[in-house]
Amino acid sequence: MALSHVAVRSNVFHWAILEGKAEADPTIALRGTIKRVKHKHHAAITDSMKIGQLLRDIDGFTGQPVTHAALKLAPLVFVRAGELRGAEWSELDLEGAVWHIPGARMKMKLDHLVPLSIQAVAILRDLQLLTGQGRYVFPSLRGASRHMSENAVNIGLRSVGYDGDTMTGHGFCAMASSRLNEMGWDERAIECQLAHAEPNEVKGAYNYAAKYLDIRKDMMQAWADYLHALKVVNSKPNSMKDEQQTDVITPSKAHHVKEDSSKPGVAQNEPSRVVSIPARGMPIDQQNITNNTEAQAEPVRVVSLERMLPRNKPWLRK
Repeated sequence: MALSHVAVRSNVFHWAILEGKAEADPTIALRGTIKRVKHKHHAAITDSMKIGQLLRDIDGFTGQPVTHAALKLAPLVFVRAGELRGAEWSELDLEGAVWHIPGARMKMKLDHLVPLSIQAVAILRDLQLLTGQGRYVFPSLRGASRHMSENAVNIGLRSVGYDGDTMTGHGFCAMASSRLNEMGWDERAIECQLAHAEPNEVKGAYNYAAKYLDIRKDMMQAWADYLHALKVVNSKPNSMKDEQQTDVITPSKAHHVKEDSSKPGVAQNEPSRVVSIPARGMPIDQQNITNNTEAQAEPVRVVSLERMLPRNKPWLRK
């Protein structure tokens, strides 16, 4: 800010000299004396194994349910922290699975569309029962007339063991950007979803918001499935007392696994939970993947992670 003020005043004096109203620019003496502040990047976890542990720790959060919902939703939508905590129910279309953030709330002052995955919609529907009668999705504990504080998500992360040098609320953007690029998704679609707009690309607020929307819908669902896989496949059995056998699938076999809702023991009329298994090439440093024995109590539908990567869609690649 100081450098900006010096530059403005220098321009004023330069104009004054040209007009004959000043003889010198006194700001010249300040040049080189004010050091530019180096911006510190927000801490973020990008390692696949650590992401899985982070998601399990978030699931184990025992604080306020509104804060818990924000923690669970943050990695799925990876918007800026201020955009998340200021979310309003009027912005959400749960039937259409899309979140329309008005430009007034965005850093770039442009409307933004966030496609909502099945997992994100489920979190929001549960939260709607609790806060849906008010204006804000995540109201403050001090009153529903305002949204949660800017530190709520970070405090929630601290409570489950992540300090400010390890993970922050802003870090979910970097997490998604890093992993999605490695997964092979179109960099332009990723940048658009992160709302990183270039001025020369803007041809109308809504037109920009809808850019690459079909690709982004696929990407956001694939991202949610990928996070679910990281959370499930590396989890340790909670109890060794249950002598039930657990399925072991190696990454080399995983991409051949087909969607199967007719497995023995899974009723056709019961809702099933998606358990995604990493395909070959996925950045998970574990050869044998064992499902959590606790998860075996739920009906399970096994889905290959092959669909999470745009391998058969060259137009999705850079």
